[in-house]
Amino acid sequence: PATYSVTETCDNRDNNCDGVIDQITTPATNTQGECSGNTVTCSAGVFTPSPGNHVPTAETCDNRDNDCDGARDENTSGDPLSQTCYSGAAGTAGVGVCRAGTQTCGSGSWSACAGQVTPTIEQCNLADDDCDGTVDDSIDGGFCLGGRDDCSGVTPTGPAGECIDGCRIGTSVCDAGVLFCDIEPAGPVLDVATTIEDVAQGADFTVGSCDNAYTTAVCGASTSLTFEVLNEGQLPVGPNVVASFYLDYGTADETLLAGPFPLGRAIPLDGTGEFTFCWFNTVAAAASENRTLSVVVFNPDDPETCIDDAQIGDEQPAVLVGPAAEQCDGVDNDCDGVDDVRESAQACANSVGDSTLSCRDTEFAGWQCIAE
Repeated sequence: PATYSVTETCDNRDNNCDGVIDQITTPATNTQGECSGNTVTCSAGVFTPSPGNHVPTAETCDNRDNDCDGARDENTSGDPLSQTCYSGAAGTAGVGVCRAGTQTCGSGSWSACAGQVTPTIEQCNLADDDCDGTVDDSIDGGFCLGGRDDCSGVTPTGPAGECIDGCRIGTSVCDAGVLFCDIEPAGPVLDVATTIEDVAQGADFTVGSCDNAYTTAVCGASTSLTFEVLNEGQLPVGPNVVASFYLDYGTADETLLAGPFPLGRAIPLDGTGEFTFCWFNTVAAAASENRTLSVVVFNPDDPETCIDDAQIGDEQPAVLVGPAAEQCDGVDNDCDGVDDVRESAQACANSVGDSTLSCRDTEFAGWQCIAE
């Protein structure tokens, strides 16, 4: 008798004699990842993919094995998927310092953009920080302060060349990657601190102590002032720098007493110098009472002198003695170098006739009307 197989095979025959040929569906060869449910179906003796099977695709960052190779979110080399990223303005990547970065896929999500450099505010550093194709541009022209060590923290508004709080206003300039404050007039601003140490006049006055050429005879109206200058600036203080002496400096009542006197010797960086200058008072005692005596040091070659309040030596002085009307008392009251005996006086009249008021050096008892 004939023998029949009970197992159907894919050979285009009805092996199990049930009237249906090749009714076989089996798992596909690759069932990894998204292909895990795929099958093959036999038709006309040939196995073909079943309808609805997942077709392997390029890997994407979705935490799935899209290409059915047993790994998720990887590239052809087996490394995690990565992509170029850039959050800067369009057209700036690859210009100046700007460059794109890289994102890496992990657990179906892209990481932050690592390594990218986007445009920033332009700096003076020989680099194109704002990635506009030009190095160190858009920096020049802003107002700045220079010439003193303590100018930081003050915001200048211009114009260049003037002063604010004792500091020169200049213009920012970028040169070869170095930002500096271009100041006109050129050079640092004089930066000194001045302290009054002593004021002497009258009997305490000594001509030999004067740094200036002062030869006026000692008189109550002669004054000497000793002061110290501390150089806090960036360059030595030159001997051409001068000092002047004022009453109520910087006020509506400002009165120049004497000067300017050249210092006559230089003061090195961070160094000090002591100076004594002498003058003949033209301000009477009453006019100097209860006023502030100041010494102001400045550079005569600088048309815009920057003087901060901290640079001025102030002192409430003894009353400055000035010239007074001559009296017959043996004192040169008007400080003209002429003693009482030789002073010409007003005309007068007595019993003898036309006479002149005169002072007798043997008496000094007051003016007498002496016949001519």
